[in-house]
Amino acid sequence: MRRRDFNTGLLIAGTVIQPLLAQESAKQRRIALVAAGGKPENMSDAGSSFWRAFFDELRRLGHTEGGDLIIQRFSAEGHPDRYTDLAREVVRLTPDVICVRATCSPAHSVPGPARHRS
Repeated sequence: MRRRDFNTGLLIAGTVIQPLLAQESAKQRRIALVAAGGKPENMSDAGSSFWRAFFDELRRLGHTEGGDLIIQRFSAEGHPDRYTDLAREVVRLTPDVICVRATCSPAHSVPGPARHRS
């Protein structure tokens, strides 16, 4: 599990964020971190191995929170009924990058009658 978290953090931070941030190094970029569970304040380098790997990779690439990055944290705190409103809120804030860490059913991401039909 830890190896997978580490590899996922490297993949996200290295391939998705770096090209975007390299475009204008003087401008602060906003990253929205979104999790299905847990407290937003635990999404830090003091949190789980996933978040430690994520923030370590950002630092390795030369990016720091409060320096060239503004990091906003969001969580449904384990309540699937909050996914839709949470997604709307994050998108409304128009961050430069949205990183989502979730293990949720696809039914939670599709509103209304388009869900699983029998």
